[in-house]
Amino acid sequence: MANRTLKYYNDNAIELSKKYNSITFDNIQEIIFNYLDGAKKVLEVGCGSGRDANYMLNNGFDVIGIDGSIEMLNNARVNYPNLKGRLVKAILPNEFPAFEYKFDGAYSIATLMHFDKVDIDKILKKIHSVLKQDSPVYISISERRNNVDERYFIDFTKSDWVEAFQQNDFAINKIIETQGATNKEIVWYSFLLKTK
Repeated sequence: MANRTLKYYNDNAIELSKKYNSITFDNIQEIIFNYLDGAKKVLEVGCGSGRDANYMLNNGFDVIGIDGSIEMLNNARVNYPNLKGRLVKAILPNEFPAFEYKFDGAYSIATLMHFDKVDIDKILKKIHSVLKQDSPVYISISERRNNVDERYFIDFTKSDWVEAFQQNDFAINKIIETQGATNKEIVWYSFLLKTK
């Protein structure tokens, strides 16, 4: 992740946490819940404000969240005290944690699009390595867009994402296209994957 992106999240953590936590995200959370149904121990890559980890925990999943922004994690711990001990600081791709167990599933919302191609491949390989075979994985990313603030966004098409997932041993079960919750002009892709 570009240093400017991490700095943006650290510098704006309080405002961003309030914004993300106020968004009605029921339809996406329901898709994740249904797709990961049956998985017990799940990993969230880029847990940010803690909104989705909190939802997953409250719905019976044993969730661990990782994120590179210490300030976002600090806000998540304040806003969702029940996530204590479940949030781990990890600046990806090089600080991906070593776990003593394999996860049954994973999800990542609006995170991978902040990395370049080399780092995306590294992260996907690391996610794959901590999952059991045939584990469900939900990943959402936005379509190509200009850098609207200090954050970095990769210039990937839907086909580029498909290729990246396939090259890193993920089978694609379904792709769902939706409009953004805060900006209706942005198209989001939800990839429902399985580990090979």
